[in-house]
Amino acid sequence: MLGKFARVALKTKYIDYNGRLCMSAAASAASQTFGMDRGLTNSLSEVPFTKCIILAGTNIAECQPTIMPYFEKAKQNGAYIIAVDPRKQQQRKWPIYI
Repeated sequence: MLGKFARVALKTKYIDYNGRLCMSAAASAASQTFGMDRGLTNSLSEVPFTKCIILAGTNIAECQPTIMPYFEKAKQNGAYIIAVDPRKQQQRKWPIYI
């Protein structure tokens, strides 16, 4: 959004921001591992039927709240949800919190 604002409103192509810099390594790794650098590796409709979900270093409730209902449904269906994160967060309600 910031990049588009700079290009359209400020009429400049000279924009740099954290999103472009910090995500370049993640995009490269995802591309090499999964063959794509954007989006999810599976469909959200599969999440409620997953048997085990590991959330490492992320707070889904805070960062991607629109995805939470899928995880809640998985939990209702008996999924093991393992949250690995030293920060206090909403995900402590998951069955396994490390």
